[in-house]
Amino acid sequence: MTINQTTQTDPGARARVVKIGLDIHTSLIVVVRQMDEQASQPPQRFSEEAFIGFVNRQLAQADSVHGCYEAGPFG
Repeated sequence: MTINQTTQTDPGARARVVKIGLDIHTSLIVVVRQMDEQASQPPQRFSEEAFIGFVNRQLAQADSVHGCYEAGPFG
């Protein structure tokens, strides 16, 4: 029997990699974040201004930040 173990980052600890998935709408930006090898966190909704602050906080907390935008078949 195999037991899967997840690595938890201590609160306040610096992450190696933060990945953010983006779904951008006219009035809001929906973000899903994954820190290091942890499970993805629940979606968060931001205005454009709040999203910029969120990204700045991620840049301060991680060695590397990667983003990916979801582009569907209609744009």
